[in-house]
Amino acid sequence: MKPVSYQLLIDAVTRKGQGTRNEDRLVVFPEERLFGVIDGVSGIQVPLDDEGRTAGELAARTVAQPWASAVTDPDRSSRPLDLLVRTSLQANERLNGIMLEQGIDLSRKERRFGAVHAFVLLDETRAHWVQTGDCMIYAVYETGQIRTITHDRVEYYDSRALETWQQNDEAWLKHERPDEVQAMLANNRTHANSNPGYSVLNGDPAVEWHMEYGSIALQGMTHLLLVTDGLYPWHLDDRQRTTEAWIQYVVHSGIGQSLAVLEANERQDEHCNQIPRFKMSDDKTGILLTLAQT
Repeated sequence: MKPVSYQLLIDAVTRKGQGTRNEDRLVVFPEERLFGVIDGVSGIQVPLDDEGRTAGELAARTVAQPWASAVTDPDRSSRPLDLLVRTSLQANERLNGIMLEQGIDLSRKERRFGAVHAFVLLDETRAHWVQTGDCMIYAVYETGQIRTITHDRVEYYDSRALETWQQNDEAWLKHERPDEVQAMLANNRTHANSNPGYSVLNGDPAVEWHMEYGSIALQGMTHLLLVTDGLYPWHLDDRQRTTEAWIQYVVHSGIGQSLAVLEANERQDEHCNQIPRFKMSDDKTGILLTLAQT
């Protein structure tokens, strides 16, 4: 395959949502062309460590750490996909050790904390990727076509809980989470790294068989977009009616502007009645890579 000659332009932003801490993380190594977004997932109980970090924040930081060593690994060029998978599993193992140190009952999945992630590693001909949970990767081509690289396997479980919540008119209008919905969310955790279920880096070695990875050719590609679930289309905006339209909007507006507009829309929908969601404003992280052909 003929190598693609390109200059890589990077637009990367992470911002805290309504919580006290940002449980997202960015990983950006421009020279090595390694990029990732991480979304921490607290357990049903949200303990704080000695530094005031939530479990989700601790998990996101833990998952981010091994990538600094990965970029110096000799397999980075010869076996890039193996490197992505191996580093993800190393992060998962570190999480397991932290939870054991904290005395968390790992036999109960809802007690585990963890993180979901999406990473890409580019070479001269391909984009290699790895993903868990609901972090997403999209590719845009010079023809205007948009390709969804990853699949959100968390959305099915979240949507069922949201639908149940909306059936309770009083609780939904006030955005007060009823016990029934809280129980559903706890039960959703039991589907982590299970079949059926979804993938998450939560210390469970079974994630090896549930996370997804692959590689795609760079030919004709103009952009790659990586996002956590806090950065999403505001479908009430005519420019974002569909996911494809939203991606084009992000490409033309940039991550920072897209994020700012989304936050403004969320503040005007405090109780989440216009766009159903669990909280007014989640942490937001995105990376837009532009492949400028040279």
